[in-house]
Amino acid sequence: MVKYSASFAAEQLHSLTTSLSKAMQSMRKLARELLQPGAKHTESGLRSRIDRWLAPQFLGELVSYQLEQRDGRWHLQFDFDHQGLEQLMAK
Repeated sequence: MVKYSASFAAEQLHSLTTSLSKAMQSMRKLARELLQPGAKHTESGLRSRIDRWLAPQFLGELVSYQLEQRDGRWHLQFDFDHQGLEQLMAK
């Protein structure tokens, strides 16, 4: 038997949104940092940081990113899947 608990669901949603907010803030900061002249990073180092931010449950499913090097500089683009969050909340 599975029982729905509104308070538990609210706690889970709060935890998810807190983790999501922190990850998105870190990714925005990194994207700005990469635009600075002289920013030196390795691909593996950047991916490791991003993967660590997206490690909490469900974040990797809700945030997609693209990391590419152009003109000798790294560029980070990322997106949040609003529909994915709605589907997750409906479960």
